[in-house]
Amino acid sequence: MTLVRSSPSGKLIDTGNGGGITYVVGPAGTGAPFTSIQAAIDDAEANLTPVTIFVLADTYTENLTISQPGINITGFTDRAKAQTQLVGNITYNLSGDGELALQQMDVDGQLIIMGAATTQLYLVAVEVIASSANGTIDNVNSSTSSTVIVEGNVRVTNNGAGPAYRATNGARFDGENCRLLASSTSNSSVVTNGAFIARNIETTGAIVYTGTAAFGLSMSGAATSLTANAAVIDLTGTTAPSIITNARMTSITNVNVFAGATPAKLTFGSIQTFVGFGLFDTTQGTRVASDGIVFKSGGAVTGNFLNENGTYSPAIPLATMQPVTVAGPTAIIATNNTHVRANFGGAVTLTLPAPSLGRMVRVVDASGAASAINTITTTGGTINGVSVISAPSGSLTFICVDVGLDLWDSV
Repeated sequence: MTLVRSSPSGKLIDTGNGGGITYVVGPAGTGAPFTSIQAAIDDAEANLTPVTIFVLADTYTENLTISQPGINITGFTDRAKAQTQLVGNITYNLSGDGELALQQMDVDGQLIIMGAATTQLYLVAVEVIASSANGTIDNVNSSTSSTVIVEGNVRVTNNGAGPAYRATNGARFDGENCRLLASSTSNSSVVTNGAFIARNIETTGAIVYTGTAAFGLSMSGAATSLTANAAVIDLTGTTAPSIITNARMTSITNVNVFAGATPAKLTFGSIQTFVGFGLFDTTQGTRVASDGIVFKSGGAVTGNFLNENGTYSPAIPLATMQPVTVAGPTAIIATNNTHVRANFGGAVTLTLPAPSLGRMVRVVDASGAASAINTITTTGGTINGVSVISAPSGSLTFICVDVGLDLWDSV
């Protein structure tokens, strides 16, 4: 491969193997064979030659269309730290399967992947900014094997209403060390119905998975941070929604996950910081799988919504629960989602109702007389956690997390 650099006079110097410079684009006066990126692409495609097109630092205002694989575009940063910048869109619409690359460039426009050919687009050290109702990277290619592969130092921003990355026909995203930024936290950073694999990724808005496959979102790597400002991962269309990572998660902050009719399952390697994470089921109240949230580093936490302390939150919405007053020493709780007011001066024993996944029972000492002697004891099934109220005006909430085991968690 022939390499080029700029001489102090601005002329090109051939530093290669005597073969000369074939595909170099530069402004007039630099001696570059091409002053237009598209002209270099057209020449390369006419000769069916897989090439790297070196684009010297300057601003190029043109829309690019690439129809052949093997067209790799590389920008430069000159001594004055000027960057290669393209003002315009790049459309990839390949006539056959293949790979391409774009690196060391700023693009003020969209990257659009079209057609049906399997397209593997590699991005390295690229910043792409657009203002669009569609994706800044807009993958409408119909091959589910087509993949946008981000290999580091990539920032993608949509200053319009659309996401930073969008896939509409099942194409894949495989990225690391990248930022996918929406114009505001109310807009989505990612909208995709294809596989989305991320390592060390930052988003400002929602990650929305609109596909129906069992695979929803996968994250892996040595140290991964799933951090977003009020972000939502929407898996409501999946048949078996899941988030799986074997990575050591450095943090999960302000991320909510919405699942569909099928209970969701989330598996994490280990987490240092666990703040404001919620898992919701939009069709079944707050139901999740009995092994819904798993920490592979040891132990497991299951449930419908976990706060930073690993306990259920928010509190049970009492306004929607049927109040029941217990005025005697025993009671069998038979009503779903019941607020039980134990208003008896002596010891009380309560029996939980038949198990139903997601069923919640809240028990409070309404008498204010609970003590180490006058305890309020809840029984029935298997209870994880505290089952006895022994302090005045104390309370406990029980949530059924497994019907087969008649398993209840207490909060």
